[in-house]
Amino acid sequence: MSLASPPEQISLGDLHLRSIILFGAGGQLGSSIARVCSVAHPHNLITVPWAQAGKWRRDDVAAWFSRENRAAADVIIANGLTDPSRPKNELDHSNTEFPLRVIEAGASFPGLRFMTIGTVMEERASLSTANAYVASKLALCHRVEELAQQGLAGRLLHLRLHTLYGVGRPHPHMFLGQMLTALKSESAFSMSSGRQYRQYHHAEDIAMAISALTGRDWFGQAVLQMNSAETLQLRRIAEAVFRHFGKSSLLQIGAVPEQTGEVIEDPGYAPTEAALFPRSRPAIPGIINWLSECLGR
Repeated sequence: MSLASPPEQISLGDLHLRSIILFGAGGQLGSSIARVCSVAHPHNLITVPWAQAGKWRRDDVAAWFSRENRAAADVIIANGLTDPSRPKNELDHSNTEFPLRVIEAGASFPGLRFMTIGTVMEERASLSTANAYVASKLALCHRVEELAQQGLAGRLLHLRLHTLYGVGRPHPHMFLGQMLTALKSESAFSMSSGRQYRQYHHAEDIAMAISALTGRDWFGQAVLQMNSAETLQLRRIAEAVFRHFGKSSLLQIGAVPEQTGEVIEDPGYAPTEAALFPRSRPAIPGIINWLSECLGR
């Protein structure tokens, strides 16, 4: 992504003095962003809990921005549901409708910029038709791109992220959460062939990248994918984890079928330039350390 200088007619002020408005500070990514930004922006961080904001209509969002009277702020919308088995209306509300409501309500405040969170799986059309979570994020991405072309260029940035780990506990419906459950209960872990390719990024490394992005111009394309140089197959991760804990006998590779649209050929993710994504720690040691912490709690 090219982050060029803004057109002269648009003034965003001193990027390092802008406030941060964070929706979703209670989640894995949001809590990491809050910790990082509380250091980088100690007097200019505002967090809005989902219990409050999730009920807002568009007029409520606009009224809130008016009351806050922030002349210049970056609005980071980090809330969202990740479980594709949740009802479609819940996924659409959390992942698509709410972020767009915030953007559309705040668009008339010229000092506001908006960052939304998506998934790299948005690029796989076959998966988006079978996975309601991916579909909700793809719908958000498409609308952000449209709004950027309709006058909000430089004020919108949609981040496509890989799987996060390292903060809180893993979600039970996700691969690492299922491994944790099997390890804790010493029960069999049945998985597919494990040919699927994934990148795993520590939530704090992504939070650091996001904090750095708030100090840069966003002019250029409205979508930025955050890739590291390390792409792994799920089988390799599972084997390393169960071997580390001395539980290899619990691992049953190939016991369940692969999902439609899976990434089973090396996707060749091009690493994001270091200026935009300065650090991504090795995934397997990081995952093992995190699971060890979770098992010790």
